[in-house]
Amino acid sequence: MTAKDHFQSKIVRAIERNPGVVNLIMESQPPVLAVDEKAGENHNTVAVRIDDNRLDSALEHVSRGIYFHHFGEKWLRGIRT
Repeated sequence: MTAKDHFQSKIVRAIERNPGVVNLIMESQPPVLAVDEKAGENHNTVAVRIDDNRLDSALEHVSRGIYFHHFGEKWLRGIRT
């Protein structure tokens, strides 16, 4: 499964569980123009604020999972140096 597929499936499940989440995400987000110079296309979209704590937690879980997958034991120390 690619990262894009994983991300899209997470978003779809979140919307199915709570349709109001779209309004919550889009609420007061500034519009931006994304320019694809390679394709010569412009896309209207919005800038979305990231929940840093939630993202850090998810990345920590993924990191620990990768370590366990490769070494067969839990990483018990901190993630950040």
